[in-house]
Amino acid sequence: MGETKRTFVAVEPTAAVRARFDEAQRLLRRAGADVRWVKSSHAHLTLKFLGESTSRQIGEISAALDKIAAGTEPFEVAFGGLGVFPDQRRPRVLWVGITSGVEQLKPLAAAIDARAVQAGFESERRTFSPHITLGRFRSPQGWPELSKLLAANASFDAGRMRAAEVSLIHSILSPQGPTYSALHVARFSAKG
Repeated sequence: MGETKRTFVAVEPTAAVRARFDEAQRLLRRAGADVRWVKSSHAHLTLKFLGESTSRQIGEISAALDKIAAGTEPFEVAFGGLGVFPDQRRPRVLWVGITSGVEQLKPLAAAIDARAVQAGFESERRTFSPHITLGRFRSPQGWPELSKLLAANASFDAGRMRAAEVSLIHSILSPQGPTYSALHVARFSAKG
């Protein structure tokens, strides 16, 4: 099988949008909840998690992304709203939602999933729920205070950007945190 790389496909937010994620985190950190915060430089809108990938699969999914991107027009994505997965009783992931662009992101994610299956990856079993992860709960400590801040800022505006490409990202996990690097970028080139 040879060496593999842990990979996923994502839309990467602009620096201006990442700055808004920083603002959301500063606001929510006031609760003192036991959350492991995601660095805004690591924030991404995941379209498909691939997992361990061989060099053959990386080549196939890169070619597939190029084909999908050639048929995709750039579109606007707006980020906003704050919430948790899976629900308020058992919060595990703290997120920023997508308020515009979902109608373009869903078919894009579905097309990538279908091509990934052809390259030997498993089909996505969960319903695609586009979001940006701000943090992951380590324990329920501080949740009551944080839930009040979330309710008070439920319509938080995290900015907007023009999505013009998707990236195949290599993820290296370490005790110091993940490191991400783009293995391939496919630019949307269809014209309406």
